[in-house]
Amino acid sequence: MINSERNSFYMWRDQLSDYGLEFTHDEYQKLIGQGATFTAKYMQKRIGTSIPAQEIMDEHWDRLTEYIAEHVDPFPGLFGLIEGLEKLCLHLGVASNSRKNYVEQALIGLNLHDTFECVLSAQQVAKPKPAPDIYLQAAKCLGVSTSLCLALEDSPPGVKSALAAEMRCVVVPNLDLDASNFDGAFARFDNLVQVHRNLDRILSLG
Repeated sequence: MINSERNSFYMWRDQLSDYGLEFTHDEYQKLIGQGATFTAKYMQKRIGTSIPAQEIMDEHWDRLTEYIAEHVDPFPGLFGLIEGLEKLCLHLGVASNSRKNYVEQALIGLNLHDTFECVLSAQQVAKPKPAPDIYLQAAKCLGVSTSLCLALEDSPPGVKSALAAEMRCVVVPNLDLDASNFDGAFARFDNLVQVHRNLDRILSLG
């Protein structure tokens, strides 16, 4: 729905700059999909500090949540796609690898907080993406079989998570990621407008 990866990069860059360190986009891309624990420990070593890795990660999420309150820009076509899905009377949910307060703040900023029946974050499952836990929990929350669910993803870890949960997955690649491995995805589109235009084909069980 929004470019969370770009936001995260900006906040890590600012956080490291407080220690007089540079942080490049190429460096950040190597951390995507590694999980919060790995990233926090990496940043701890990068800074060269005795500050606990968890404290560094908590500061990062605090910065992100504050930032998203003022800078929440939807991907083009988001609202039209949601309107199209609502007209089909489909159950809608959010399954995010981000923290819950960040996800909720983003939805409030988009004026979509009451749109989704279920809003799940990585904090609410045992293992984050690429494990299937969050998608399995989302299907359970929505009261539907995973085989009848459609996941919309923008990164390889997200695709792996959806496929491991035995969901059909459609990809709109995040342009800020150096990501090309979307093996197993049902379809790949350049943007959400194209997803909306192809809903009939995407939702077909054929």
